[in-house]
Amino acid sequence: NIKSVLQHHHPFLLTSMSLTIILRSLSSVVVLSGAGMIAMGLGVVDVDNGMLAVAAQVIGPNLVPVRPFLIFLGSSKVLGALGLWGYGFFPQKMAFAACAIPPACAIYGHAKLGEMQQAGAAGVYLAMVSALYFLESRAKKSAKKE
Repeated sequence: NIKSVLQHHHPFLLTSMSLTIILRSLSSVVVLSGAGMIAMGLGVVDVDNGMLAVAAQVIGPNLVPVRPFLIFLGSSKVLGALGLWGYGFFPQKMAFAACAIPPACAIYGHAKLGEMQQAGAAGVYLAMVSALYFLESRAKKSAKKE
């Protein structure tokens, strides 16, 4: 049985693979909110007032228009999540960076508004993407050794 052989020789391998798939799947949920942000940025739907308030904390009062900023963040979410699975034109390291930018902005914006629960939720997502990056890097390093 190959599973028992793998567990005997590489106990971290199966656990790491399972955790990687779970984290990658959970990290991909942001495609939905990313599509919503792109729609807001393109004017297809109205910009949510809460999102407008958070974005204003990040981009400042007149530094960057909100709609292009939302298109950037939404595109980062969608393309980053696709890149985690190997789709699209982002190399995997860029996909991780693309996945990290929106929650970093959300943490900052929500914290500035005193919305610590929302900032914490974004922090959990950022920690999840960071853990996925660690697991993927570790798996690649161990694969090179063999």
